[in-house]
Amino acid sequence: MSSQPDLVEKFSPQRSHYRILGLIGQGQFGRVYCALHRQSGRIYGLKDLEHKVFPTNKFLRELAYLVTLRHPNIATCYAVEYHARGRYLVMDYCEGGTLRDLMDNEGEVSLLQKLKLITDILAGLDHAHKSQIIHCDIKPENILLKVTATGWDAKISDFGIAQLTAVTGNPNFGKGYTGSPAYMAPERFYGKFSVASDLYAVGILLYELIVGDRPFSGLPGQIQAAHFNQRLIIPENFPALVRPIVIKSLEKLPQKRFATAGKMKEALDKAIEEMSANSPTQNSPTAFFRFTASSLKQHSVTEISTDALAFPVHQLAVLGKKVYLGLDHQLLCRCYVDTDLKGNYLNQWDVYLPFPIIALHVHEKGSFVLTKQAVNPSSSQEFQYHLYRFAKDQPIHSVAPKPLGSWQVSKLACSFAPNGKWLALVKPRTEKESRGSFQIFKLLRLTPVAIAHNSLFPSQLIAIDNDHGLAVFLAKTSFRQATVFRLFNRRGDLMSAFTLPLLLTSIILNNETRNHLFALELTNPRIGVLIRLRPLKVTRIALKIKPDFILSYPWGYLLADRQGNLNLLDADGFYIGEFSLKETITAIAVAGEFRCLVATWSETQGMIKFLDLGSNIREIIDQIYDERD
Repeated sequence: MSSQPDLVEKFSPQRSHYRILGLIGQGQFGRVYCALHRQSGRIYGLKDLEHKVFPTNKFLRELAYLVTLRHPNIATCYAVEYHARGRYLVMDYCEGGTLRDLMDNEGEVSLLQKLKLITDILAGLDHAHKSQIIHCDIKPENILLKVTATGWDAKISDFGIAQLTAVTGNPNFGKGYTGSPAYMAPERFYGKFSVASDLYAVGILLYELIVGDRPFSGLPGQIQAAHFNQRLIIPENFPALVRPIVIKSLEKLPQKRFATAGKMKEALDKAIEEMSANSPTQNSPTAFFRFTASSLKQHSVTEISTDALAFPVHQLAVLGKKVYLGLDHQLLCRCYVDTDLKGNYLNQWDVYLPFPIIALHVHEKGSFVLTKQAVNPSSSQEFQYHLYRFAKDQPIHSVAPKPLGSWQVSKLACSFAPNGKWLALVKPRTEKESRGSFQIFKLLRLTPVAIAHNSLFPSQLIAIDNDHGLAVFLAKTSFRQATVFRLFNRRGDLMSAFTLPLLLTSIILNNETRNHLFALELTNPRIGVLIRLRPLKVTRIALKIKPDFILSYPWGYLLADRQGNLNLLDADGFYIGEFSLKETITAIAVAGEFRCLVATWSETQGMIKFLDLGSNIREIIDQIYDERD
């Protein structure tokens, strides 16, 4: 990857240096976009400030502040990009969203992680204050989050109303006030500001992170009166070591607060050190985020039909009226009378395969099956993979045809195009098997589309649409733990996409939007990760169960474990409800917008259940959002 762009890029009327991937947010001064730097492949935030509300003098002032401030906890400005309608500030991109997004999350962030975020903010403010710059608008929406393996790093953004301190000859705003009343120190309401004003806002943030509500609330006038006159009330269960820090930061008189952000950070660091010593388990990398809801709403599910199974099913797929069942070595296709999958059905065809089935892909053009068998049963170093294709009108009790392709390798990664026209395949090329031969094949005859490319071996291949896919690589070294995503096209060309400092597994694509991925953290599978691709945004989701199966729907996700527990999440990762089958699940498949097919097994008896999850799911989602608002 090339170096970062120059501070001020030259105007290019023909083509921007950046490709905009989507709108991140919109505020009173303009819009912020997620964008890809065409040359380096790195993702940035483009801040487009409206001329009418943010004239050139204000633009240049914020640019001057951002150029002055270079700190890990302040969003860095790298460049100015001019375009036909104006100019962008090219900023750090923080895929974790804002602190407000994290506060609205249903999962519980650990106390130490909350305090760590506040120390990040204080470190950034200390640097800004030493440069004689007062932020004047510290609030959750202006704190950006970078995702890390053990939580989040905070970066301060939006210096749009920042002011220089009195030392530099600009002691106050003048008339009136500007900012967010809920986080404004008393003196801010009559136009004064200082280092202590920013620390008061941090005190509000600290209180809100721990308690869940701000200490002062109401309409703007009521909030203003509360900042001036209302006594601070701290709950009894508030952490004892943090209590004096909050009290001091929220003193009504600025001279009674901490003298500097550094002093407040020192006090908080000391409290964190003492808490960590008293409770070392809180420092565990997997303890920073967890599911804490006392209970989920029991979701009503209707059994449309059930059928007995004589053998356990490990692969399951539904296509219209047809249900495909993978029974170890056997593939069975059932054709039902109608798409409700109830009533009579015909065993349209079945075929016995020489090796166990490990993957099944169904399409209107036919079904594709991948089998796997150890070459030497005493050694698991090498396997024989076979790919078969079966026509939709396969003869009853047919004999397995000749495989489309066969590979004797230690591992194989593949993904089928949604339209069933091509297959992306990677197989090891070297003895050490850290690299592989990446190639796209036409599926009907398995003929190569283009020459093979040498590539690192991916953990997964994911077809996004009929023209593109993602190759997923895990970087696990002593210096780096990350998941690298690379885009590929149907000719097999690999291009830079993005990298996340997390190890991800079980990644699935939402087949409806083709813009969202759902994954599990490899080191803590009780944390789900929702990845929006355009624009890039990463949301952690605290899970109640450890999912063995993940299905995507237009409205969200169905998670299930083998013990028969199922959870429903909406498209943003918020819980809709839960239910339990109280049976061991062996396979599960989407069978309609609000339906699923589940295969269960208990000792010698199995069942295949067709479930209606409820067509009122969208109403439930709307109700949940109304209650949340």
